[in-house]
Amino acid sequence: MQRHERRQRLIVFLPDWTAMAVACLLLVGLWLGPAAATPSSDVGREKRVALVIGNGAYKALPELSNPAHDAQDIAAALRDVGFEVVLGTDLDRAGLDAAVDEFAQKASDADTALFYYAGHGFQLESQNHIAAVDAHLSSLDDIERYTVKIDAILARLDRVKGTRIVFLDACRNNPLPKIHARGHRQQR
Repeated sequence: MQRHERRQRLIVFLPDWTAMAVACLLLVGLWLGPAAATPSSDVGREKRVALVIGNGAYKALPELSNPAHDAQDIAAALRDVGFEVVLGTDLDRAGLDAAVDEFAQKASDADTALFYYAGHGFQLESQNHIAAVDAHLSSLDDIERYTVKIDAILARLDRVKGTRIVFLDACRNNPLPKIHARGHRQQR
């Protein structure tokens, strides 16, 4: 008898940290259910890996006070329900890339992979981006240098055999308010 593989993806955009914390804990609790507390259950033996990032100490973008604390709280809650957590706070672009690489490697054979991000994020040309703390976004060229596309992170998780859950608690103010989609500055 062949086992039918189940792959699911859940992406949640959260408007503020309070809603994020409640939603994250409720969804993970509901998803894993009471079996997570029972070591002898199949769910309790599943491999669960999470990448938790909280970026708030930006150099050129407005600083955010909550993301690092929120990330630490979420990481602790996830560890309590059996996740192996890759935690990063106030990561520059190289740190984001390293954390994503570590997560992708650990999650490649996971039953559940969860990605949580708090910090600056934005959408440009139908692509969601998260910003590194060293982001200096004055042109469209800077986006490739200082941000990571959410789709790139999801693509790294294609090998996950089970469920993928993504929580984006991003401050979605436009970091490029004076730049047109073609890369030209707006005239005032």
